[in-house]
Amino acid sequence: MLNREIQTIVTGLVDMLLLKSRMKILLLIFFNYSLAMVSSEYTAAVVEFFPEQDKSLLAEERLSRNVAGYLSILEQVSRDSELDIIVYPELTLASNAPIIKHDDVLPYSIEIDLNGQSLCTTNNRTYLTPLACAAVKYHTYIVVNLYERAPCSKNATTKCHEDGWYFYNTNVVLNRNGSIVSKYRKYNLFGEFFMTRPVTADISIFRTDFNETFAMFICFDLLFKQPALDLANKHGVKSVIYPTMWFSELPFLTALQAQNQWAYATNATLLASGANNARVGSGGTGVYQGADGPLIVTIVGKDESKGFVAKIPSVAHRFIDSGIIDQKAKQLDGFYLLSDNLTAYSSKLVTPGQREIQEVVCGQDGGVEFCCHFQIGLESKSNVTGDRYQYHMVAFTGVRSFSGMYNGGVEICGVIACTNSSLSSCGKRFPSYDNVSWPISFKKIVINAEFDADENKYQYPNSLLSNIEPLSSEAFGWTHEIKDKRISRTYTLKEPQDRLMTFAIYGRDFNRDSSPFKAPKITL
Repeated sequence: MLNREIQTIVTGLVDMLLLKSRMKILLLIFFNYSLAMVSSEYTAAVVEFFPEQDKSLLAEERLSRNVAGYLSILEQVSRDSELDIIVYPELTLASNAPIIKHDDVLPYSIEIDLNGQSLCTTNNRTYLTPLACAAVKYHTYIVVNLYERAPCSKNATTKCHEDGWYFYNTNVVLNRNGSIVSKYRKYNLFGEFFMTRPVTADISIFRTDFNETFAMFICFDLLFKQPALDLANKHGVKSVIYPTMWFSELPFLTALQAQNQWAYATNATLLASGANNARVGSGGTGVYQGADGPLIVTIVGKDESKGFVAKIPSVAHRFIDSGIIDQKAKQLDGFYLLSDNLTAYSSKLVTPGQREIQEVVCGQDGGVEFCCHFQIGLESKSNVTGDRYQYHMVAFTGVRSFSGMYNGGVEICGVIACTNSSLSSCGKRFPSYDNVSWPISFKKIVINAEFDADENKYQYPNSLLSNIEPLSSEAFGWTHEIKDKRISRTYTLKEPQDRLMTFAIYGRDFNRDSSPFKAPKITL
């Protein structure tokens, strides 16, 4: 480890100076204390996991097979690396279980006790026991997402179901001894009708023996102030664990795009592990080193489980040529992508043949105008055959639906790809990448917009290439200026791009968010 190497050098220098023993001890104590205040290098693994698909399996067999899959990945990634921590995705232990009523969750759930006892040695064995023993065997922290159950009372504030249990979508952290040292219950539920929403958002923060402090949240939490942004901005946590089962949506909310914009804007290290299922558009795994950019960023575009290892901190630099982008993009032809409803957006077409564009596009909501300023420089090739994307400059302020599960306020300025000249074709992908040609190269894009300087508003730099990955951090600039309770954001493309799908300022307005969608009553 870096700290040990520095300590060795310091000790040698002190010996060379032949300082008196008391002075030597004082100096070494000082250096050791100083090093303890600095985060050390550590090795992390994130996992994209394709869970068991057989829907006829009983709970015990389903859990056993998925745990075996987890252990197989841990064994594989540990062959070449001594891990400090490994993160598994959201809800992949119980995926495809036939859960149609509340008490169907029960056999997939466990009670969580933070009593410090190793789950590897306790007599109360559960499906967590093999994972706890693996934490001991491989001497690593393990983060698992699962269904937690907790007994409820008829007199409780939160309504108690007749079966007597609350169920939570929960992360648990096993330390190197196999003990649970932290847990987090998901606050922003995406439907999840049989899960209980905590009364208040958990602030789940824990410190490891490798001198790193982590916080946790889950999937849909990424789009909200509580707890995600509060952890970074109010509590100062700069390393975050993020299991997810994300359903990618063009043009602004594909998985890697959303993960990268959050990590960049908060300048936090994000360990993101994604559930894999190309048929429903689930996937997306990465290690993001804040504003320095991703160390790992990938979607496994087929039914496959895979672990990825990164040393943190490391130099984050991705030089990706168009050939590599095309190769990855072709692998995602069968990857299902949702499309946002852009009907209410204001837009102007980037007319083919234009070289320099200066435009203002404004959206309105309730009589309040929101304007986006665009400066674009581009080159276009003529006589190009095949499917070709056209582009719209768009602006929107208002409330959108997240798949009918939640309504959220957004303020967006962007340049987005469209399959033809109509706005209704934007946020869609041509079905066969082999037929796509790229006659337009963007040499420059500058987007500027003003927002209220409000703690319940937040803006992100949002980008996407044709391989459903974000731009590297070197390729753009992200600046702001605050004046008279307004914040001016400027997003600048610094490197030419000819495989661009999205380049946008993505703003969230939490003031306009609605209550979560309520589950319908089910008659059995």
